Amino acid sequence: MCLTDQHRMCTYENKQESNAEYQSRDEMVKANLLTVHQRIKEFKSHRETYIDTIEAQQKQVILEAQDIAQQLNEKIIALVANVEDTVSRHVNKETSITKENINDSDNLYMDVKRITDLFEVAQKYGNAEECILASRHIDYKAKEILSKMNSLESHDDKHFALVKTIQIDKSIKKRRRE
Repeated sequence: MCLTDQHRMCTYENKQESNAEYQSRDEMVKANLLTVHQRIKEFKSHRETYIDTIEAQQKQVILEAQDIAQQLNEKIIALVANVEDTVSRHVNKETSITKENINDSDNLYMDVKRITDLFEVAQKYGNAEECILASRHIDYKAKEILSKMNSLESHDDKHFALVKTIQIDKSIKKRRRE
């Protein structure tokens, strides 16, 4: 309906609505406004509920992440303690063996010094027969000392290293998927 009644090109007819039509239209407008109002309230309520839900989920996820972190920290602490114990045990064993080897080599050195002194004394003060006997004994002892040295030298040195694995990465990825 043209309210101004003065548009030259207006095609709306100026017609008068009856009172009944006006009331019917008024009721329809009120119903539409009520529907829109109700939908807005419902939308707002759903969005507020959604915010509450995602905030609760956020808190839950953070708590779960903290729990996982705590468990991982405990596992890491246990793993470090295990590594420390294992390495210490192996190092103590290797240190003990190495100290024994050093002590054995000191004893062999003393044996070499004794037979060297014997050889020098036999050369200086012994007759030919004593020199031959001393020489045989010294040769036998020298071969025995060399055999013991070969045995000491055959000990393989141990080298310690931490072998890294990807198990931690796998467990983290697995937890993320859950």
